[in-house]
Amino acid sequence: MTSSSRTSSSGEGGQLLELEELISEAWYWPGASKGEISKALDGKPDGTFVIRDASSPGDYTLTVRARGETKLVKIVVGGGLCGFNTQVLDFRSLQELVDCHRKNSLKTYNANLDTMLLFPLRDSKRRQSGDEEFDRFLVIERFRTMKCAFMRASKLYDLHHGEQIRAENLLKMEKAALADVRKKMALLEEVVGTQKGVIEDLPQENAKLQLAFKGNAEVLSSALSTLRLEATTIEGQKARLEKFIVDHKKDLERESENVQLLSAQLERQMTEMRGEKSAAGRRQVTISEAKMQETSEQVELMRQHFEPLTVASILNELPLKWDPARFLVNDSSKEAAGVLIEAARARLHADWIAREEGHRRKRRYVLIGCRDSHSSTSSTPSFDGIFLIRPSASQEGRLVLSVLCSGRLSHCLVEEAPHGWGFENGGLSFVSIGDFVRYYAVNSLEEHNKQIRTVLTEPALP
Repeated sequence: MTSSSRTSSSGEGGQLLELEELISEAWYWPGASKGEISKALDGKPDGTFVIRDASSPGDYTLTVRARGETKLVKIVVGGGLCGFNTQVLDFRSLQELVDCHRKNSLKTYNANLDTMLLFPLRDSKRRQSGDEEFDRFLVIERFRTMKCAFMRASKLYDLHHGEQIRAENLLKMEKAALADVRKKMALLEEVVGTQKGVIEDLPQENAKLQLAFKGNAEVLSSALSTLRLEATTIEGQKARLEKFIVDHKKDLERESENVQLLSAQLERQMTEMRGEKSAAGRRQVTISEAKMQETSEQVELMRQHFEPLTVASILNELPLKWDPARFLVNDSSKEAAGVLIEAARARLHADWIAREEGHRRKRRYVLIGCRDSHSSTSSTPSFDGIFLIRPSASQEGRLVLSVLCSGRLSHCLVEEAPHGWGFENGGLSFVSIGDFVRYYAVNSLEEHNKQIRTVLTEPALP
């Protein structure tokens, strides 16, 4: 790998700047040219950035989009520190520099660079170039998917729990209002009854007095009718709130269980990412606490700013069916995709034949004496929806979804915009590739291409 030859990230008197960690960063493009990066950043939103090796040994170049233009800023390294000029070397590593300016504008260095480092642009060719890097990419993507699922479930639970509290408070108010109306009704009914007795005792010859009391009685009766109508309305609202609270409580219990389950799964995954052995006894790719924290912050930023509540609600109801390692592959060729998907189809077909044979044996025992034991055999399935996701061979920084539909292999470009993964020129974007796959496992790809009438049914890798 080209970056392995860069054994030191130091300038004059410099020291190593966590090179192994640096190589794993999405924004670091070792060995990339100025033109290559400029092309990759073209058209990207402000705050999109990349760091590459500078022409002066040991230094780096930050390339960032600001005010619709691509800007280059040299990062000087010296004495084990780095910064934007030799007089002010404030940072112990590039990671620390990037982390600082993810939250603080670059205008503190240059007034014309009023942007933060918001959106690292991944080097897809580099991340797919070696097994170790690809494994690291898989681990990070798996973490992004699980972390986002946990954050999403937690936020939705908090939102719905807030709705439950508001409903319970409203119910208390409605009960108090109903009690108040009923108290007024009781008092008014007593007054109406008294008024009725007084009218009956009035002398019949005093027509004027009779008319006055009857007028008062009509006013009181009208007020009583109004109160009864108000009571009926409140009772209806109260009944609806009570039903909502009962039904919503069941949903909250289910959501709480989901949050606890995801929390446990995330904790196990983070333990594996720290380098401990997995449940299968296999040593995992090690990811630092700092990298996990950075990824968590990126996921939360994207989820809060770009994920609509409707999409969050849909994804929260969908299971995490497949590990990204089952559908992300490290080969960009269509031919390799075709081989893997055909192998998956053959494997699924063999499994289907075995199941059908088992069903036939059971039917033979049940249908004793029936000569046509094959009459109820089901037709061979199409196996539409077998899929994988691979790097694009021709489109820098993009992926390709390869999926089987109607016996034909279709290939769809998938791009990573600042707001997430989605189809090129598509409407929906998702924080992680895992979420992208979860959504299209239940929603037809017709949303993207009317010719691809299938959902994603099975990853190509076992």
